[in-house]
Amino acid sequence: MSEKSHPCHWIAQAKQIENWVEPTPLNQDIETDVCIVGGGYTGLWTAILLKQKSPQLRVTIVEKRFCGSGASGVNGGCMLTWATKYPSMVKMFGEKQAKFLVEESERVVFEIEAFCKEHDIDAGLRRNGTYYTATNTAQCGSMAPTVDKLEELGINSWRKTDEKELNGNTGSAKHIEGYYSGAAGSVQPALLARGLRKAALELGVEIFENTEMTELKYGKPATVITAQGSVKAEQVVLALNAWMVDKFKEFKNSIVVVSSDMVITKPVPELLKKSKLAEGVTVVDSRIFVHYYRDTVDGRVMLGKGGNHFSFKNQVEPMFNQHTKYLPLLKNSFDNLFPHIGASRSAPTGLEAQTVRPRASHSSAILNSKTIFSMALAIRVTA
Repeated sequence: MSEKSHPCHWIAQAKQIENWVEPTPLNQDIETDVCIVGGGYTGLWTAILLKQKSPQLRVTIVEKRFCGSGASGVNGGCMLTWATKYPSMVKMFGEKQAKFLVEESERVVFEIEAFCKEHDIDAGLRRNGTYYTATNTAQCGSMAPTVDKLEELGINSWRKTDEKELNGNTGSAKHIEGYYSGAAGSVQPALLARGLRKAALELGVEIFENTEMTELKYGKPATVITAQGSVKAEQVVLALNAWMVDKFKEFKNSIVVVSSDMVITKPVPELLKKSKLAEGVTVVDSRIFVHYYRDTVDGRVMLGKGGNHFSFKNQVEPMFNQHTKYLPLLKNSFDNLFPHIGASRSAPTGLEAQTVRPRASHSSAILNSKTIFSMALAIRVTA
């Protein structure tokens, strides 16, 4: 599939910028210290951190398609934290761990920004904050208890906005209440994934794309079997996100695979200026399956909505790599939020259906800050 025909705008754009060359799969038997299965954010960050901590360590990534081809490269690019999920995390992990996750997920937003600057990764990253809003009276006040608790714990980054700020920065008159946090922003997700791949290679990580794990042989060492070779490793990291169930049926009751569907406009910089959508900010409403949107560096508007499709038996179905079938639903949402921009194909903007993004909901806590961020960006419905 060429970059022009790829169903995800982010990946098509990243391939074009990169002057894409089809990667060569692993075709021999090799040995390594750590084999990471999965080349998304979780796998790439894990490899980078391992090499930074222990440069002598042999670290190898095997990836079924290409780095960033999964949820990491096709999400909405909303750099959000887990602060709004504090009550849910308390129920799952307890207060101490929930507090830790909020603090780390916010701190790492700044670390990601610094890492991109240090390694010259141009991923369109703009740490300009996020607005968490209510679009009807039933949603009003829903954020207040969480903010109050975060304030009590001394870890609150949110402030309530007035009507003038909300209308002046969110680009839509539909928001009637809002909170703002500066520990957030937006990024071109595929460019970030490909940038992390480049940084990992520069650190000495071996990466084999187009290399699917067909079998995992347990032992010391363990062996990752692929179609044309194998990787024998002292340790194996499974960074498969929503694809865990495909390989390991024991996770079928721990992961729920849900779609998050997106549309993106053509470049409309002049309309964006008139819309009063602040550059680089992300906006998320208070629905159970939220709407989320943002602008892009090249003057587009991206809108997404989670929870449209729940996968049968939690398998990553073929529809997750195709254009969304929910374009009419998304178009209606777009028209409702941005009547001044317009969404029909006959309008100047037009709407392009993004590839459907699989979202894996699960309850595992990973204790590394950058991995926490990668999980948030790759897994959360608002990502």
